[in-house]
Amino acid sequence: MSQLRPWAGLLFKVLTLGAILAAGSARAHDNLSFDPNAKPEFGLGPNSMVGTPEPVVIQGMATARLRPTDLEIDLTVADGAAYKLLGADPYQPPANASASAPSADSSSGLPVVHDPHFDADKPLLVKRGESLFRIENNGQVLNPLAVAVDLTESHDVVFHLTFPRVVPGALRLAFTYFDQIPAGQKDVVTVLDSAERTLATTSVGAKTPFLDVDVPTFTEKPPAPPAAPLPLGKILASLAGIVAGLVALIFLLQRIRRPEKV
Repeated sequence: MSQLRPWAGLLFKVLTLGAILAAGSARAHDNLSFDPNAKPEFGLGPNSMVGTPEPVVIQGMATARLRPTDLEIDLTVADGAAYKLLGADPYQPPANASASAPSADSSSGLPVVHDPHFDADKPLLVKRGESLFRIENNGQVLNPLAVAVDLTESHDVVFHLTFPRVVPGALRLAFTYFDQIPAGQKDVVTVLDSAERTLATTSVGAKTPFLDVDVPTFTEKPPAPPAAPLPLGKILASLAGIVAGLVALIFLLQRIRRPEKV
């Protein structure tokens, strides 16, 4: 019996892992309650150096890209978290509902699936996406130009928002939905410049639902100046030199071909 105990322990671990994976594959869309254990812990609190870590539950990730023509923000959350932002799931999918194969036509560039119930809910999610952020640039509020929402193959919802171009100076990205997020949960936000360099990255939550960034002056390689036209005198001198060279060449060929008189 003692020889079977290691195998029994291994079998128990395998079965336990299988149960965890099976539970993790359940769609958050079917269960709208937040599970603090559904997301990995991110970072440690200020007391972590003395051995008292403060776990932080991350429920979403946002990436803001400062482009020469606009500001793009991608917010990725689990589909259950996205529906929480609506207040309730307006649809109850049947037990045999299935999504189509992944495609790559999402606005965020991620593989997406076309779930019939999600597609029916998309207008509500797009409308909600319009007010997820309050963007201020040098004190001026920037309103979203476009909002798109996609469902990825891992059943995450990606809100893709486009805002007007950001000018150098103070930029505040404020998250307006933390009153709908369970206490203690946070989002990770990263701001990239036009060259994909990180300007700032941090976690935001109910206590600090914003990120302030100092936007540097946008620099790009200046276009090469047009070549200056040659003066007319240089053009005529070049042509005269070419003609003189041709005449000398013709004269030389005639001297070579002409037999010398004895």
